[in-house]
Amino acid sequence: DLCRRIDPYAEANWFPGDGSPGQRSGTSKGDSRTSTDENLRVRTIVQDATQLAERQARWLPTQVDEPLVPDELETRTMELTALFADTEAFQDRLDKITQRFQLCQRVEEKAKSDLETVYGAVDRLDIVAADVLPPGLANEDNHWNRIREQLDLGYEIELALTNPGIGTVHEKAQRVDTWIPATHKILLNWQKALMRETDTAVATLSANLDELASVAPLDGEAAVEQAREVAEDQAGQTRTRKRPRGKQRAGVPAGAPPGNEAAILSARLAGDIADQLRTLAYVDQALATLNTDVIAPLTEPVRIWREAEQTAENAFDALGRLEAESANLWPPISCGTARVKDEFDRADRIRDSLYQDGKTVTQVLGTTTMLTEIYTTIVTMVEQREETYRTQRTALDNTLNQLEDWCTALERHRDQNADDPAIASAIRARLDEIEANWTQLQVRYDQAPDLVPGEEALRTLNDLRLQARREIPLGPGMDVITAGEVGTDVQTFER
Repeated sequence: DLCRRIDPYAEANWFPGDGSPGQRSGTSKGDSRTSTDENLRVRTIVQDATQLAERQARWLPTQVDEPLVPDELETRTMELTALFADTEAFQDRLDKITQRFQLCQRVEEKAKSDLETVYGAVDRLDIVAADVLPPGLANEDNHWNRIREQLDLGYEIELALTNPGIGTVHEKAQRVDTWIPATHKILLNWQKALMRETDTAVATLSANLDELASVAPLDGEAAVEQAREVAEDQAGQTRTRKRPRGKQRAGVPAGAPPGNEAAILSARLAGDIADQLRTLAYVDQALATLNTDVIAPLTEPVRIWREAEQTAENAFDALGRLEAESANLWPPISCGTARVKDEFDRADRIRDSLYQDGKTVTQVLGTTTMLTEIYTTIVTMVEQREETYRTQRTALDNTLNQLEDWCTALERHRDQNADDPAIASAIRARLDEIEANWTQLQVRYDQAPDLVPGEEALRTLNDLRLQARREIPLGPGMDVITAGEVGTDVQTFER
């Protein structure tokens, strides 16, 4: 029976020096019963047993009353003594062969078990990867491709383990012992890469949700609700995620043999990676749906709206600076910022309604279009008010210059006619009148709660100019002084 069980195994398993199986099982290399330096001559045990049986049949009496031949007694005694010694040695040899065979079986069974544990988990991981990853990735230089190469190698080892007639049990077990750590290293690197990729995807998803929330709630969009659920779920998993520490037997079932720890940990790691792949696919799908259904249709309209808003704000700020500059000039006329501010307030109210009621992409698109139109209108209003202000300021400066020139001409005409009391008195009265009207106008403008509208300032100054240049009466029943007599350039003044 022993021969029949040993026969399928390659001869090399029984060669002297094949000691690693003993080391894998934990047996001491110094144990004489399992010494691997002894040639156990496994293939000759049947022949050797036959020879012992033949010697026994020849020299051992078959019956108790069998007569002994005196001349053969000494020879028979020597032969039987040798036979007993050889039989005992043969039995000891059989024990060692049995022990060696049992050791090979244990090593072989452990190698098969470890390989099956890891290979099965990695094969299931490959199935998950093929289900959630783009097929083209399998042919690129990445963790998945390297794992598939390990699967091919593991399959070769599995075939070798099913054929005991080729190679030694030790060699195959050693291949398993090499294959598992190599596979574990690839799995560990893949897990780290997946964790980084998942964290990045979740961060992108959260950032996109925050950006959308700054535009509108979008509670009516299924893609947004799904993305929020995924982000919250992943945030919870991140808080509870545990990482293996040191060499502790994390994830090893209670009672598992220490020798199986590497295989169990690798299998558990492969399962964790399969879960991570599903999680990443879950996050990627939520992100893709959010991009297609919400982000893509909103990106350009929102960008245009915000650019229009920024342009309007910049224009309004410039108009405000211009009005502040006008406040330090005389007359301090308004640039019409109040009306522009009213448009900004209207846009703010519409934008606030978007923050509260923008539940769908369609609603958001309609509102952003309206906001863009308002801000574009504001820019046009600002440009028109700037142009109007500059035109009005130029006209006001010209009117002031004309008033100043007229007053100067009156003073010069008075000095030229100083010997005529009537003319001097009439011109002095007109200058006093101009100064009084000017002072009154200054006080009114300086005490006004707001800047003076440009149209009003132009009308008032023009009225003052017209009053200043009207004919100057010299007294009742007397002549008048005309503008031509004063000597100023009447044409320029009229302009």
